[in-house]
Amino acid sequence: MIELQKDILRFSINWETYLEKCQKTNGGNKTDDEIYKLFFYEIENKFKLLVDERVYKVKSSLGSGRVTAIPWIGIMHKEITESAQKGIYLVYLFSRNAKKCFSAMEIGAGQFNRIFGENSKSTERLKAAKNKFQHHFSHYSPFNDECEINLVNAEDKKFIEKFGELNNKPNFKIDNYIAGSFFAKEYSLDNSFLKEDIQNDLKKYLNTYESIINDPLGISHIEYLLDSVYEKTDLPKKVDLDYEIPEFIPNPNLQKSDDAFDKKNSKSKNNKKYSFSVPSKKVGRAGEEYVFKFEYNKLVKAGRQDLALKIVKQYEILNYFPGYDIKSFNKNGDEIYIEVKSTKSEVKSYFEISRNEVEASEKLKDQYFIYHVVDVLKNPKIMKSIQNPSKKIEKGEILIDPFMYQLRF
Repeated sequence: MIELQKDILRFSINWETYLEKCQKTNGGNKTDDEIYKLFFYEIENKFKLLVDERVYKVKSSLGSGRVTAIPWIGIMHKEITESAQKGIYLVYLFSRNAKKCFSAMEIGAGQFNRIFGENSKSTERLKAAKNKFQHHFSHYSPFNDECEINLVNAEDKKFIEKFGELNNKPNFKIDNYIAGSFFAKEYSLDNSFLKEDIQNDLKKYLNTYESIINDPLGISHIEYLLDSVYEKTDLPKKVDLDYEIPEFIPNPNLQKSDDAFDKKNSKSKNNKKYSFSVPSKKVGRAGEEYVFKFEYNKLVKAGRQDLALKIVKQYEILNYFPGYDIKSFNKNGDEIYIEVKSTKSEVKSYFEISRNEVEASEKLKDQYFIYHVVDVLKNPKIMKSIQNPSKKIEKGEILIDPFMYQLRF
């Protein structure tokens, strides 16, 4: 372990020299430089020796193309995330002058930036989500005290004079790192660093990580990080309602074999612990409201405002659950029954369906539709409409797999 700490100190000592070399190439990373290789290979590989690579992914970053303002090393539980853009992960953040290193649990900022944009609002919502998450799981903190993270080093005047002030984009990223971090610890990258027991600290962090994941509420809180701070006023003001819903086209390669399914998906990036979690109420309601607007607009454009006024928001009636969300009409005036399935992501190849909804499909047959709404919080669109899903299940055009069982006694 002491060799890893020596490598980190060597990186810290040579960071300014490396930045000077990068300045000569307009800020681009020098991938053939020994300091670049030290960070990406030697330091990263030594971290890999301290974790189970079957469970964790170790990823280093000095920036993509241009050299980053803040070097970092992330340790990500593969069942939660393999990207620094989403989920939660353990991170080692180096200050801008690389004289300090901060370890922390981190919430990926990319999921917030995609919905709210790269602006202060996104950072504020990220911080609010972090505060809620940290409050729920504070009893798993690896240390008694947390430190404040200082990544900019504004007090290092010589460094600022040499490399200048940061512009908006790096500052925004730094603000996000700070807003999304919790359970932080500071390391001074000087001779005192060799006396630190960072291996034991890492074990504490990994124990915290596992404890959160295995907590009965852990996975749902990770899945709904963004939902927890998303407000009705955040819904897009302008949405596209003028298009024909794509017809469902069966996948000819769809197979029913459970063994084939298990083998194919056992190492899939989508095979996360929360892959079958149901959408939050906010996501579900946003999709339902969008489909109501779409159906209303469809009938008005067809000259049937009389029918548009008769659309029933079944999702607002809380004492009757018929297995669909909206009763609407087709352009011929026939009743149709729509179950809305919504997701935050832009693409999804499955969704959850209840027994009640399956029975409604069997009863209503060709009058029953599933509307699949994607990207519901940013740019909602009905990706597909599945008419009479029970018939398509019988024909093997779509699959229905049990993932939850009822225990009766």
